[in-house]
Amino acid sequence: MQPAVYTNDDGEEVQPFDGIYTDAFAFFDSLTAEQQATLTSGEVSMCAPGDACDFATGSGLTGSDITDEQKQLLLELVANWAGMAYEETTATTLAQIEATLDETVIAWSGETTYDMTTGNGISFSISGPDVYVAFQAQQGSAGADVEGVSTSGWGHVHTIYRDPSNDYAGSVTQQAASGTGGGAGAGAPGGGTPPGDGAAPGGSSTS
Repeated sequence: MQPAVYTNDDGEEVQPFDGIYTDAFAFFDSLTAEQQATLTSGEVSMCAPGDACDFATGSGLTGSDITDEQKQLLLELVANWAGMAYEETTATTLAQIEATLDETVIAWSGETTYDMTTGNGISFSISGPDVYVAFQAQQGSAGADVEGVSTSGWGHVHTIYRDPSNDYAGSVTQQAASGTGGGAGAGAPGGGTPPGDGAAPGGSSTS
């Protein structure tokens, strides 16, 4: 996603990821100070599209350490990705994710308030047996203003959703689609380039 906000041909202001940000901060704000400290002490991960990935959960806040209400807010956040396919599959997919939520780890870095006028945006990952979501603000991949529009931080985000229990990487379908017998970036299994070093990690662009 780039930019974070733009004006369409009808003169209307459009903010493509407002729903994601609203749900992300609703979950973050529901946490206690202790839970937030655990969440932000974790390591945000990124599995690049096309690459094989071990989907390591790493450190962070575990689903077993949040309340039922907080779990529902987390599921509402995940639904921004898991609910993008056919409507009739969304409930089934979310139920599968909910069943293993206690084993899911969430990590967060960056801002703690939803205010795009300051800071460099947020990054988070949600990694469990049945869900993998990565959302990362790219602080150095573009790093420029174009006609007053920021193309870094809040203004340039990569995100990806994968299902570790039914992942496409290395599948016959994915190999056939790539035409090379392997995924894009197959030489770097396990993820992409960390943000902030001048290269995009390979997340999908969505708007």
